[in-house]
Amino acid sequence: MYQILTKFKELSLLQQIGLFLICISFGVFIFSDYNTQSLNGFDDWFLIFCTNYAIAFIYLVAWISTGNFKWSKLYSDKISFTLTFQLLCFISCFSLNHSISIFKSSTDWLQIVLVVSCLSLVIKFLNWGKQRYIQPILYFWLGVACIVQLYYASYLIPLYGIGLLASFFLGISLHIFTPLFLFIGLILFMKRELKQKEKVYHYSFWAGILIPFVVLIFITFQYGAIHRTIKNSSKISHQTGLPKWVVLSQRLPNNWFGKLLLKSELKGDIRWNDIPNGDFDFRKVHDPLLTIADLVNSGNHHINYHNRKKIAVSRLNLRHETTEKLWRGTDLSTETIKTSVQLFPSYRMAYTEKEITIKNSYKYSSTRWRNSDQQEALYTFFLPEGSVITSLSLWIEGEERKGILTSKQQADSAYQTIVGRERRDPSLVTWQEGNTVSVRVFPCTPKDNRRFKLGITSPLTLYDDELIYESIYFKGPHTSHAEEEIFILKNKENPLHFDNISLIEKDKKYYHKGDYHADWKIRCKAPELSKNSFCFDNQAYSLQPYEEEYAPQNFENIYLDINKEWTKEELFSVWKAVQNKNVYIFTTEWKQVTEENKDDLFDELTNFNFSLLPIFQLPNENNCLIVTKASEIAPQLSDVRGNKQFARRWAKEEHSSFHKSLSLYEPSKPLPLFNIGKKLSPYLKTLRELRYFQYAQGETSLLTNLLQKGVFVKNQEDNQHIVLHDSRTVLVNKIQAQEENKAPDHLLRLFEYNYIMKNIQQTYFTEKVDTNLVNRAKKAYVVSPLSSLIVLETQEDYDRFNIKKTENSLGNAGIDGAVPEPHEWALIILSILAMLYLLFKKRFSFHS
Repeated sequence: MYQILTKFKELSLLQQIGLFLICISFGVFIFSDYNTQSLNGFDDWFLIFCTNYAIAFIYLVAWISTGNFKWSKLYSDKISFTLTFQLLCFISCFSLNHSISIFKSSTDWLQIVLVVSCLSLVIKFLNWGKQRYIQPILYFWLGVACIVQLYYASYLIPLYGIGLLASFFLGISLHIFTPLFLFIGLILFMKRELKQKEKVYHYSFWAGILIPFVVLIFITFQYGAIHRTIKNSSKISHQTGLPKWVVLSQRLPNNWFGKLLLKSELKGDIRWNDIPNGDFDFRKVHDPLLTIADLVNSGNHHINYHNRKKIAVSRLNLRHETTEKLWRGTDLSTETIKTSVQLFPSYRMAYTEKEITIKNSYKYSSTRWRNSDQQEALYTFFLPEGSVITSLSLWIEGEERKGILTSKQQADSAYQTIVGRERRDPSLVTWQEGNTVSVRVFPCTPKDNRRFKLGITSPLTLYDDELIYESIYFKGPHTSHAEEEIFILKNKENPLHFDNISLIEKDKKYYHKGDYHADWKIRCKAPELSKNSFCFDNQAYSLQPYEEEYAPQNFENIYLDINKEWTKEELFSVWKAVQNKNVYIFTTEWKQVTEENKDDLFDELTNFNFSLLPIFQLPNENNCLIVTKASEIAPQLSDVRGNKQFARRWAKEEHSSFHKSLSLYEPSKPLPLFNIGKKLSPYLKTLRELRYFQYAQGETSLLTNLLQKGVFVKNQEDNQHIVLHDSRTVLVNKIQAQEENKAPDHLLRLFEYNYIMKNIQQTYFTEKVDTNLVNRAKKAYVVSPLSSLIVLETQEDYDRFNIKKTENSLGNAGIDGAVPEPHEWALIILSILAMLYLLFKKRFSFHS
């Protein structure tokens, strides 16, 4: 520190002022860049720019007032002062870019290069870093700085004319020329510096110039290969019936380059009339290497915005971020989370309530749209497999309002009308593929926090002799400062063990309070399965243990669903087990695998990021077996509908031929499918829920054993029996007279949800509504593809949209023996006091 202060004192006054102002300007920019949540709109960002612009102006005044400003010496003796001023203008440029976006945010590597190269420039012209081992490094980064400034100067050439014409307005538009002048200044500065330097410094400087070009050549060749994939995607799309974006997502490399390509701002996407929809929250970044590579590989084969969005959803797990909303929600945050869990170990299920408080930190700005303080909260909950939503509450004016279950069409219509036009209080829960649901809450305003509660019924996972409960996590308004309370009802049957979280015993409950933590588990010994039933409407629901049964099955045709998830060992093992059968794989068409072509075919398919097996095109579905292993990051069944013709919300969406063929496909019986992995792809997972498959899972050794014995897992489901594979149980429904209920009503709820999924197969792909299935959902109060839970503000709203409570239904689920809320305690205490008052008043009146 002492040496730094000594060096600082050796500088001239103007150099000291310049260094001080650079630190302030850069500090202001970094603070604003990393605190975007606290900045609201154009006004705040423009204030940041004005601050940095003023700092540059202050230096200019100081430069002139000290007598060091001379036009003839700007790029000679006084060049260090010139570069200081230009560097301050360069920082001001990036501040302005937040308000008037010329290019998107810089990619991570570019941000590092900018900071290091500018820092090297400061060190050099302030005469620091004179050590022999530091000098070559400085010259290398100064070479890099020249290339960076040359790129920006070239990128901004189309705007030079506009910059000159608009320069009368405080000179702000002249920022366009900053990279050009900084590039010229750097070249002249380095030309003078290198005249009397040793060769090693020349080599270092030229290395800084040439290495970026070597990297650019490599990236250009990489992009050229992808460019050819994009070019061929239309042909492959026509052959397979898949939308073009699915073909691209399947074949684009799943590495840092492929991900960067999706995120980058490429020349092919920059059009004045191509303004992205506000529902795409995925932040695009500016990458010079890809921009130049795209220019070199010029043509009409670009990934347009809408295809890129769909690819990003399926490949980068951005489904929540790209879900369309009616209102913005950028100022919302998750304030508190209250998680309450009740376990039913002897029934191998659990009920969870998530109570969430939402805060709106909106600050008024004159440039915001009218009513922009009213914002819409969107949450996506990721549920354990087989789980179902069974309750919803929304607090309106401090009062808890329970949700009403109705058809999906009615709920959507009510929400769209009220939120889109009337801007009043609703909340909506809708079913989504992939074991997820979306929750919407409107309006969230700065005046009051909004609160909602969601109830989830879940089967517990049986692993060996233990039952496992997994925490239910979500995506939504950020949780960086959220606090969570967790209540676990104490289990009478077996002690509980907790993973990734510590709880204390309190009032017959386990309790935790602290920062929000998404990933934790509960474990307990699995007790004997209860034989008690839950009875409702002369129907009884109970559980039986599930044991896999095997039936003779001689498979002649094997269909391998291969992608990059398969290892060479798995391919070898499976091929060894099936090579005496008729083996087929799908590329752009079905091909039979032989000993001669297997290596080439396997190499081609293991480059695919995922696979979407066209089961409707199986050459022969009789005596067939599908063998799969899949990635969870892949398109969902709903994703392959097709692309919108126009980027407008009201444009009609055309179904792809793949989707149409699948919707018309009616297998004579569930297709045998063996999964050698631990999870299914979203596409296969939905088809499994719809009972397209007779499912089995295990290692390749189990597959070999089944094929050798000529057996396969037997289907044990019918309209009275539903198998819950994870909990190893069978839900049984039978006619029975009403009796005392000793089992939880969640038996009925889980049975009806799975019954709906089992019987919706033929109408799932259409807009037809099976009234009988909707009524079953209403009876059990379960959210499904046909039903949603909604809370509206008034009874008149329910009447207007013909949303009515179902009389003969379970209603919203709840936790038995739940602790009353504070306002409920207040009501209880007031009620007791009122009763005591009346009692003593009567006694007093009697004695008197």
